[in-house]
Amino acid sequence: MRERELEEISRRVRALLLARPEGYTEYELLRELADLLADPVRGYGPPLVLFRAHFVLFHCLYRMRPGLLAEGLGSLEIGPLAIRLRPAADGAGRALGGRDALAAYYLDLSELERVDAAALQELLSGFGRRLQAREARSSALAALGLDTGADGRAIERRYRHLVSRHHPDRGGDTARLQEINRAMAVLRQA
Repeated sequence: MRERELEEISRRVRALLLARPEGYTEYELLRELADLLADPVRGYGPPLVLFRAHFVLFHCLYRMRPGLLAEGLGSLEIGPLAIRLRPAADGAGRALGGRDALAAYYLDLSELERVDAAALQELLSGFGRRLQAREARSSALAALGLDTGADGRAIERRYRHLVSRHHPDRGGDTARLQEINRAMAVLRQA
C-alpha cells in the first residue's frame, strides 16, 4: 500500500471521527472507507480481504493517534466496537506499562505482507483456541465457586475443600464430585 493511499485513509478517518463524537464501530468505519480500501485488497478471498482492510484501518488509526493527542483533540480509543476520540485526561488510547504491543503490530506494515490465506487461517485458529481455553478456564473456576482472578493456591485450597465436602464417603454427591474433578482437570491443563 502506498503512502499516499494511507494518508488519504487517515484524512478521511480523522474527518469522520471529528464529525461524530460518539465514534464508530470498526464495521461502520470499514463501510465508510470501502471505496478507499478496495484497491489494496483486490484479488484475495473474502477472509483475507476483510483482514487486509482491518489491518490497513488499524494501521492508520494507530499512526494518527499520537498526532491527535499532541494537537489536543483527545486520545483515540481503538477497538472493534468503539473507535472514537476521548478527552485526553481519561487515558484512553495509551498502553499500560509504556509499550503497546497492538500498536507495534499494526504499525509494522510488513506484518500485513506476511499474512496469506494459510497464515490468516492459523491466526484465526489460534485465536479460537485461546478463546476456548479462556472460556473453559472461566467455566471451571465458576464450577469451583471462584472468580477469574483466582490464583493457583486459592484454586487448590478450594478444590480440596469441595472434594472433602462432596465426597460420597462423607455423604456427598457423586455427580457434584465428578463435576469438581472435571473442573480441576481443566484448570491443571491451563
